Amino acid sequence: GDAMHPLNDVDLGVILSNRSDLGPGRDGPRTEMRRLADQLVGHLRPTFPGIRADAQGKRSVVLTFNEPGASAGSDFTADVIIALPGPKGSLLIPNTETESGWDLNDPRGHADYVRRVNAETGGSLADTVRLAKHWRDRHGKPLYSWNIKTLALEAISGPTRAFEGLYRFFEHAVPAVAEGPTENPGSMAYPPPTVAGDRGQTTRQMLEALDRLEAIRLAAMAGRYERAERGLGRFFED
Repeated sequence: GDAMHPLNDVDLGVILSNRSDLGPGRDGPRTEMRRLADQLVGHLRPTFPGIRADAQGKRSVVLTFNEPGASAGSDFTADVIIALPGPKGSLLIPNTETESGWDLNDPRGHADYVRRVNAETGGSLADTVRLAKHWRDRHGKPLYSWNIKTLALEAISGPTRAFEGLYRFFEHAVPAVAEGPTENPGSMAYPPPTVAGDRGQTTRQMLEALDRLEAIRLAAMAGRYERAERGLGRFFED
């Protein structure tokens, strides 16, 4: 996978069947999200006394266990999302920022599609996504994870070395982000996500990153490997 911290990147789903009261044109998800949060806390608190549940998010109930994992080095969290059965095997998931309260998508199809493309690229897709997330996490998180994955799916078409994959990502992402919301690869049912911050500012930030990668590339091509290595350290702020 491409999770940066597996114990902080757990996603779970609960499909609610026979709930004709919920869905577009009917009730939104917020009340059910609060009910789920209360049930999860009640069930898990005997084992995790410090557990908290936040049901105020856009899509999911976020569980914080307050039990730092030794291997993760930070608190174990999980996103739990409710879903309703949709047409042709799709699902309706919460989107509390829209009037209908629900979005149509296909998480199982999405996961299968990403796994297939990652296999076709020899793992280069996942490597590129992780590197782009690493940059994102040290630069104010201007992109959502789905932005990164979508752009990487468009930019990486075959096996590639790590640096080349990252360069191709930014080379593609700069004009793509400037143009508008990222598209949905493979005709996925996800709504096109917008970037996390101001689009113009994010585009400039990514253009600066691409310029830095170009300087690193030129240094390596000229045999100035120490300079290229220092440039990578500054690029990732490591």
